Amino acid sequence: MFSRHCFALFIVVLFQIVGCDSSPSPTETYQPEITAKPAPSSVREYKFSAVPEGSQMRVLEVYGPVVDYLNAHIEGVKLILVAPKNHAEFEAGLLGRELGFAMTNAFQTVKSNEYGYHVIAKKADDDQFYGIILVRRDSGINNVSDLKGKKISYPTPNGVAATILPMWFLKSHGIDVFKDIENLYVGSHESSIMHVYLGKTAAGTAREFSWSAFQKAHPQEASALELKWRSEPLMDHAIIARNDIPKDLSDRIVELLVNLHASAAGQALLSAMSATKFKMADDASYDKARKFFMDNSDLIPSPLQRH
Repeated sequence: MFSRHCFALFIVVLFQIVGCDSSPSPTETYQPEITAKPAPSSVREYKFSAVPEGSQMRVLEVYGPVVDYLNAHIEGVKLILVAPKNHAEFEAGLLGRELGFAMTNAFQTVKSNEYGYHVIAKKADDDQFYGIILVRRDSGINNVSDLKGKKISYPTPNGVAATILPMWFLKSHGIDVFKDIENLYVGSHESSIMHVYLGKTAAGTAREFSWSAFQKAHPQEASALELKWRSEPLMDHAIIARNDIPKDLSDRIVELLVNLHASAAGQALLSAMSATKFKMADDASYDKARKFFMDNSDLIPSPLQRH
């Protein structure tokens, strides 16, 4: 009797075990669980760059905070700062239309129209956009004509304020800049100044903000030099946008830039850029610069001179 009850209990338990097995039978097809893929990011990214006055590090130090400020006040868009090593690398980015926005000098601004860019704003400090020429105090150079037969150092062959404008100054004062003097392109504003201090060149060109920075960083060396001449000013830097950039985005960036001077934080950003404020602008704002470069095309370096 007992054995019959045990046997019956065994059969019940066995069926329960088999019934609880949820594994699919060999004839069933496995159906994977489908989950929705995450939606792609809706944030649009655009590259922003600036002409490397002074050095690549200056672009990072000056325009990094500017890009951070713009990103903090624009929704759905992220600007990515690109810091070029030199003018040639920066201009290649424009030519290849890799940059969405850029800060360009007057010559690059005019040329950028050919690459599919247009002006949306500019620095409002045209009277400060000039170049300077430095000499040693003990050089005996008093007149522009004293530079004939001498070496002159410049940061780069295609900088406007620190190269083309000083050349124009020399040209307008009777110097044939390609025959009467020897031009050396030394890579940076500080290097141009140091060439004069070390006696490697009789004179050197730069922007005045670079000279001020040099005076603070190297007061002993700076005391041996003097700012001898300033060129006439030209159009200051522009903010350009690629032609396929949405107008609402360009308009928002212009709005933020032209209002920087209204806050202490914005004024700090402007000061680092050697600017007092931005103003709205368009391609026609650079007609004066366009005519200047046409009238002085002999001072514009060929592509082979760019580095």
